[in-house]
Amino acid sequence: MKRVIAYLLTGCMMVSMLAGCQGKSEEPSTSTEPAQETPADNQEEKEETPAAESTSDSEAINIRIAHMSNETEAIHKGFVKFKEVMEEANVNVTVEIFPAKQLVGADNDAIEACQLGEIDMTSVAEMQFAPYSQAFYVFNANYLFDSVDDAKANLEGELGTELKNATKEADLGVEVATFFGGSLRGIFTTKKELHTPADMNGVKMRTADNPINIAELEAMGASAIIMAGSECYTGFQQGAIEGWISAMTSHVSQGYMDVCSYVCDTWHTIYIPTVLINSDLLASFSEEQRAAYDKAIEAATEEQWRLVAEEMDGLYDELRKMQDEGKAVFSELTDEERAQWKEVMVNATEDMVVEKLGDYKNLLESMRQ
Repeated sequence: MKRVIAYLLTGCMMVSMLAGCQGKSEEPSTSTEPAQETPADNQEEKEETPAAESTSDSEAINIRIAHMSNETEAIHKGFVKFKEVMEEANVNVTVEIFPAKQLVGADNDAIEACQLGEIDMTSVAEMQFAPYSQAFYVFNANYLFDSVDDAKANLEGELGTELKNATKEADLGVEVATFFGGSLRGIFTTKKELHTPADMNGVKMRTADNPINIAELEAMGASAIIMAGSECYTGFQQGAIEGWISAMTSHVSQGYMDVCSYVCDTWHTIYIPTVLINSDLLASFSEEQRAAYDKAIEAATEEQWRLVAEEMDGLYDELRKMQDEGKAVFSELTDEERAQWKEVMVNATEDMVVEKLGDYKNLLESMRQ
């Protein structure tokens, strides 16, 4: 059937050419987005306003952003803000956003697609970018930040600058555009209330194939089970795993509370969505386009962190409500309890993180001062 359609289209094109008709030239689409309307399409139509005809002399550029978050999450809304500000600048730049795994289904896929120019921008988990940019192993350190506000301040300061420079110097084909805000991470189990590291003894905990993550779990007496994130929901249901470490907002918003409802807010790391941009695209901007891009990135970052703060406030209210309704067991750690987690987890992993950082170990040393 597809071949028949292709032959018919080819025939129509030949007839048009013979008839002397002249049509508009269009750039070939690289999108694999389904033809039917999706919720994301609907949202973009509602948010867009007719753009004024560009008076810019800059070459036309279309920025394709692909990420894995759904349209209700702060990451997507941050990118929407970027689109709004970038297009309002009227510098001959348009922006397309493909959320919810439409074009990329995993962090590694997103990184490599952005390197190759198959997409232009994306957002990936900070720890998943470490194998590409060594300085990012600093995020494997437990209790690196005191709070979400502390993370924001450091990422907007010297730490963020060092990480951006390290990535640029590595010549990966991508650069760090900005750091979005993310959720505090906690520990979730299916049937055991946690207050101290000793409570982890014997719990079958899912982990990625990361020696640092495995070491911290084993130091607390847990059994580390390597499992892909996509298999965890079923793993909880079947009892193959009894817990995992997750960004708290994601665990709740993605429905995992249905199968894993014991919550412990250890706050030992913070999920930092790292926004990447293709290096060739960034270099192709004219002076006015680069100025518009810088403004759009700044606006998107501020909006996204604001939304994350609201999400975290709402999350705690939601978890307390679920506990009152008997749908969750929520362990809000005291300062004394959290200090016990910090001691065990930092002691178990700090030397490994320093070794992974290599020449960038100064990043961790400066954060510990």
